[in-house]
Amino acid sequence: MEVPTNIVSKLTGKSDLEAKIKELEQKIEVKDIERDGWVSAVEGLKIQLGNALEEIKRLKAEPREEKVTAQRSDNGGPAAQVSDSAKKMNVSRPTTPPQVRVGVGVFILQSSLSTDSNPSFLIGKRKGSHGAGTFALPGGHLEFGESIEDCAIREVLEETKLEVTTPTFLTATNDIMTAEGKHYITMFVCCARKDEQREAEVLEPEKCEGWKWAGWEDLKGWVEEGREMFLPLVNLVRQREGVVPRVVAV
Repeated sequence: MEVPTNIVSKLTGKSDLEAKIKELEQKIEVKDIERDGWVSAVEGLKIQLGNALEEIKRLKAEPREEKVTAQRSDNGGPAAQVSDSAKKMNVSRPTTPPQVRVGVGVFILQSSLSTDSNPSFLIGKRKGSHGAGTFALPGGHLEFGESIEDCAIREVLEETKLEVTTPTFLTATNDIMTAEGKHYITMFVCCARKDEQREAEVLEPEKCEGWKWAGWEDLKGWVEEGREMFLPLVNLVRQREGVVPRVVAV
């Protein structure tokens, strides 16, 4: 029996349509799978991002601790504080270079034992400071706004209780004390006691063991022998050859 042509056409058209529908369904299924994959990936990233944000919040909420290193200043003042963060950034702190200071050394001459070439003067043994254990003249640091003469008179009175005549300038030495990291310009002056009968007292026992009279020739001999002498006196003999302490009337 022969099937009518119109029936065949209808059947063929239906078959083609079903095939097309099936093909479309397969494509849709593939797209759905791809979409689901992207959706899953995005959801995973969202979870990771959320975890990261929570960790950042936790770290910010924790108290921050920094080790602080105390460093005592050179002058013994309050300790400076340097944090770990400053160290990591290599923060440099300005340092003050050592300053050259002015010292005053006083020749208190004893007229009764002095000659023009070999004057006699007061000398003491230092203790408790730079130059400890060496012999030195009375004297000390020049203070701000102070004259050399006033400094000499003040230091002698503070150290020996002696009142002296107006000091006269003798010479100066350049004294670099490498071991102590100090540098001085020492101004030497000469004077005499107002009362020749009065002897020096040790008013600062933490700085001086005692006072005695010595001669200029003795001093030069001690320097040559390498005895323990305060550097400014050593330099006076070596740097200022021909200079001899003497009182000059003013």
